[in-house]
Amino acid sequence: MNLWFPDDPASYPVNVLGGRIGTGGWSLVGGGYGHIPDNVISMEVVLPTGAVIRVGEGGGRKIRKSSSGFRLKDLFIGHQGTLGICTEVTLDLAPRPKLNYQCSSRCDRGKTPTA
Repeated sequence: MNLWFPDDPASYPVNVLGGRIGTGGWSLVGGGYGHIPDNVISMEVVLPTGAVIRVGEGGGRKIRKSSSGFRLKDLFIGHQGTLGICTEVTLDLAPRPKLNYQCSSRCDRGKTPTA
């Protein structure tokens, strides 16, 4: 499985997926792959009453929504836990890029930058 979750938050070392969903976070590569609201397909939520519901595109793990109607999934993304707690999330994965370039540079005062 050559797949990856295309979410690259700026606060990566201290970031967790539940926090990203709770705040509706945006990522550095979101322009190409979408942000958290775009990459969450469905989720299971425990409401304050204790009821467990499934929301999302199709309300299931494999069915994607293709019609009009309310988007309850977006109501729970970015609510910071006030409407319920997400206990299970189905994410949209992307094919891993074939090439990965990393670049670094150093600049000393008074000298030409080198790569």
